[in-house]
Amino acid sequence: PQAAVGKRMQRQFATSLLLGEVSKPEGGTVVTFGNALARFAELGHVSIARPQGTRERVVQRGPTFDRLPDLIQRLRI
Repeated sequence: PQAAVGKRMQRQFATSLLLGEVSKPEGGTVVTFGNALARFAELGHVSIARPQGTRERVVQRGPTFDRLPDLIQRLRI
């Protein structure tokens, strides 16, 4: 579920903050992670869908998921 993905992102961000991999604690908000997921969906790295008969949205790998490491590398520079 999308909510679980958001919580996992927040935990990872908190860990990265402690390790000094990130330096801006205000970047770890629900809104920031929601915007990131939406952008990843626009780029095709993930797909977000609500299965029929359910309330929660599900995040799955998208058609360009295999190009996600390239994006991560570009963001680190």
